[in-house]
Amino acid sequence: MQRTPRPGIPGTQRTQPARASRHAELALTGADRPRLETTTLSGAQSAAAAIGDFSQAILGVTLEPWQLHVLEGMTQQVDGNWVCRQSLVSVARQNGKTTLMSALIGWWLATQGSARGKPQVVLSTAHKLDLAAALFKYLAPILEAKLGAQVSRSYGRQELTMPDGSLWIVRAATPQAGHGYSIDLCVVDEAWSVSEECVDEGFSPAQIARPNPMLAMFSTAGTSASTLMLKWREQGLRQIDTGEAGPLYFASYEPPPGLDPMTPEAWAYANPALGRHISLDTLYDRAKSPNRNAFLRGHVNLFTIASNAWLEAGLWSELADPIDMPPNGVLAIDCSTDESRFMGVRAVKDGDRIRVGVEFNCDTQAQMWRLVNECVADNPQLRLALVPALELQCPPALERRRVIVGYRELLKWTLHVRSLIIDNRVTHQGHASLSEHVERAVMVKNQGSIGLSSTKSPGDITLARCMVWAVALESGPPFPKESWQTKHMAVFNRVKKAAISPAPAKAAAAGSISAYGGANMIGQFYSYQEGELRNQFMQIPTVSRARDLHASILCDLELKMYNEMWNGEDMEEVYLAPRSWLRQLDPEMPNSYLWAWLLDDLMFFGRAFLYVTARTADGYMAQATRLPAGSVTSEDMAGPVWFGKSKALYFQGGMLDVNNVVQFISPVQGIIYSGTNAMQTALKIEDARNRNASSAIPAGVLRQTGGEPLSAQELAEIATAFNTARATNQTAALNEFLTYEPSTATPDKMLLIESSNYSALEMARVCNVPPYLVGVSTGSYSYQSSEQARRDLWLFGTSVYAQCIEDTLSQQLPRGTYVEFDAEKYLLETTIPDSMNPADMPQQNTQEALA
Repeated sequence: MQRTPRPGIPGTQRTQPARASRHAELALTGADRPRLETTTLSGAQSAAAAIGDFSQAILGVTLEPWQLHVLEGMTQQVDGNWVCRQSLVSVARQNGKTTLMSALIGWWLATQGSARGKPQVVLSTAHKLDLAAALFKYLAPILEAKLGAQVSRSYGRQELTMPDGSLWIVRAATPQAGHGYSIDLCVVDEAWSVSEECVDEGFSPAQIARPNPMLAMFSTAGTSASTLMLKWREQGLRQIDTGEAGPLYFASYEPPPGLDPMTPEAWAYANPALGRHISLDTLYDRAKSPNRNAFLRGHVNLFTIASNAWLEAGLWSELADPIDMPPNGVLAIDCSTDESRFMGVRAVKDGDRIRVGVEFNCDTQAQMWRLVNECVADNPQLRLALVPALELQCPPALERRRVIVGYRELLKWTLHVRSLIIDNRVTHQGHASLSEHVERAVMVKNQGSIGLSSTKSPGDITLARCMVWAVALESGPPFPKESWQTKHMAVFNRVKKAAISPAPAKAAAAGSISAYGGANMIGQFYSYQEGELRNQFMQIPTVSRARDLHASILCDLELKMYNEMWNGEDMEEVYLAPRSWLRQLDPEMPNSYLWAWLLDDLMFFGRAFLYVTARTADGYMAQATRLPAGSVTSEDMAGPVWFGKSKALYFQGGMLDVNNVVQFISPVQGIIYSGTNAMQTALKIEDARNRNASSAIPAGVLRQTGGEPLSAQELAEIATAFNTARATNQTAALNEFLTYEPSTATPDKMLLIESSNYSALEMARVCNVPPYLVGVSTGSYSYQSSEQARRDLWLFGTSVYAQCIEDTLSQQLPRGTYVEFDAEKYLLETTIPDSMNPADMPQQNTQEALA
């Protein structure tokens, strides 16, 4: 058999629909062939004609050309076996998917039992039972009347039995739906809303024992939550790139990225029935509906979110230039978010442009390293860009070539690479999978930087991330090359990496390594950072003092564990023997250190993080280490307000398993977000004070009041003589044309004392500490005892952070068990006890004693 590749980009179908005329009397017809289609075998047998004959004879429906074309790809056979046992067909709504599914199911039930010598089991499903039942209500009466089928119509248990014993069952799409059956044909409608578990755990395993089964999925475009459809779509795109036929047949009727989706030209790509039972006028009317996303998804067959894409529609496709790439360059390697694929993108300079291509897209890490070695052999000067998860397994022979990249670099380089693309300085070889990833990638703002978001994008964008890293490094990073080499090469090329800071073994065992391998960077203290804004705040003495005041309280508090029990009148706290981590949660650091820095993160960032490095036998936290909030980013929230616990956390550019992260969310906003203006004002005042402090204050000014104007030199000589006279004589003499005016500048004015006090007062308010505790006079100062000062600090500031830590740690304990700081003991302490006996204290001498 010969594979039949598609024209245009290798492995893709580029059939152009008839273009819409500006004149109303000229109609527009849809494309019979999909824009995206996997390779098929030329000369292979197909059941498309037989299914078409069955539909016309039994159902009374003549299948349209696009339906026959899709069936031909789905049912190609070699030696009686399907070439593609799985299929995914994506087309806009109301184009005839139900008719196509009815013909396929009816033909299978009517013919395959006798053809295979065994009754067949057909299961049809959809995301909702009523939708799945609608197909049954249409087809079952026809098979009952014309083929003698027996129909059971009880709600939720619709079944049809053919005379030869073949069975058709209808179920809602749940993970349990396929259990208990051996299924020959499984038809999934509206796959965009069906979960992965339904197919992977329910339907597919039920087909293992059946000879030559088929899984047929049909759908319109979905959303970013359509994980099942996106996964199978990715596999189809990989097959298109490789030009392989099987095991999946993928066909998608959708417009190319270069077309405006609100034009009839784009509608023709997505609606193969246009000009038949779908009219252009109807689409025009639907296009005017207020819900634009619903129209794009339902009638243009586009995933919604395209409006947030980081590149303009069609820009990337216009840069396709499928010529051979020069050797060497940069190969960026990453794994998909579900860790099922390993992908590499190479970028290399070619004149004033950078050429990009996909080097590999494989299933296992062993395959990846083999392909990397082959690529290095073909490109002797190739550099490698690896994510932290892959850096640990990098062969020693490749260490001198590699640099480490992650989400932090993505935030730094996305805009740089985007500008290169917009300036037409990047070209690509036209791989369908790379184009898909790049065109659907969504750009988000995260803590002041711009980067591509895997969470917000409607599907995997691993190749897009690799492209950004490779292009940025090959073009020359946005910062000096020497700095880049120092940052990446000098640190990571050390032979004894373990001597720097070894990754704790328990941390690796506590959670799986994610796509970026963020857990692998835990304990690598040379890469930790607290954040630039936090460091700027700490340059202000008031903030530093306020932070230390808050921290001093938590460091002094004991953490206790208790249960709540009802004593008949109210809830009573029954204290328990503490768990070991109440004494020392981090095995390497005392709790006093840990609580202080958790408070630091809560105060500055509004959230803090612990990573669980060990668990008890019953699954509860046993040990944990702090992750600096300044080194943690979240894709699903960018601040300044944290609405809940993040489900997409990155540490040092690596994705973390959130199940192993304890997230502390402060009830109050972090001061780096709420106090930025006050901080900038305070720093400007400090700069002015520093400048004035280095300036000498003149004692006075000699002013000429008459006579011939003196030159600058003459004035300087007179001033020098005047200073000399003042230094040697008590009285200085001036003529009638000179006067001496004493300076009015004073140290308090030069050092901006009043402005500094006002700034300190503002920062005390930002940090939630009473002003008098940081040495700021408010004008109505009254004496405060040490006990009252402690209560004020606890009540007005520290308690909110302590309560956050208590509540979050209590969530890591069994239900009904809580922890709390022993604040009462702290608040009841008044003064330092006097250890001396009053009788032994020295007394003042009295007159009697002196006598």
